[in-house]
Amino acid sequence: MKKQNLFSLLILLLICFTACDNGNEPAPDNGNDESEMKIVSRLLVEEIYVDEQYYGELNFTYDDHNRVTEISLKVTYTYNGKNTEDTENYKYSYSDKGISVTNTNYDGEITNAEVYLNSENIIDSIVNTAHNFIGQQYFETRRFTYMNRRLKDTTKKSGVAAANTYYFNWNENNMTKIYSSDEYEDVKREHGTTAEYNSTYMNKTNLDLNWFIYQDEFLYMLDNYKLGLLGYFGEKSNNLVVKTETVSWSGSNKDDYGYVFSYEFDEDGYVTKCTKDNLVIKVEYK
Repeated sequence: MKKQNLFSLLILLLICFTACDNGNEPAPDNGNDESEMKIVSRLLVEEIYVDEQYYGELNFTYDDHNRVTEISLKVTYTYNGKNTEDTENYKYSYSDKGISVTNTNYDGEITNAEVYLNSENIIDSIVNTAHNFIGQQYFETRRFTYMNRRLKDTTKKSGVAAANTYYFNWNENNMTKIYSSDEYEDVKREHGTTAEYNSTYMNKTNLDLNWFIYQDEFLYMLDNYKLGLLGYFGEKSNNLVVKTETVSWSGSNKDDYGYVFSYEFDEDGYVTKCTKDNLVIKVEYK
């Protein structure tokens, strides 16, 4: 289970693009001048327990416009001294309409998605293929709406299934809540995560670091291709998250939990290390 959770975190970090670049598509407009930012080159993730250790390495490759062209992932899992290694890769190609995504996971399975951008160069919709339990293929479409370039809600339609919608609340310049709602035995209930920020911790790299630091089951489900990390979901939160509280339901059972995050920074105020319980994320720059 812990190995699966680590993959969920690491996959949350992943995004890559294959260079099918016409040179005219701008980088994502998330409200920041990337020409003055440090560029993330590698993320190192480790989670250490008494009998188990997990190590992940994500290497970012960029084009001449500082857009990510590829991210390769390697995970090493050690249990009682025995190592297991897995790899994963994401690639993207640019066109006038948006981005084509290809993911090869650690089992060798390949999935593809088409990402359509609006006139402000942020995501309008993501369309990908999926398979049901008997292997039949169908399309999933997730659409996004914004208010003043801030993500407001996103809805996914999968085949003939009911639409699934997540909502986003903002306080000043930070995203403070992600949630969805449903009914169980005629009782309405809410699933979601709230976040607190430190106003002196700036989220100022070329990537939107909150999209992997502020990671939970809700972010993972709504952004399978992790385009939020690259800044394609509009304005990013100004600051770094320091605390989260999550509530989820399974049947009549309620589960709530939270995390506290601590950071280290370089002399320019860029994050070099984030710690959450047994999990440590290190950030390296070009």
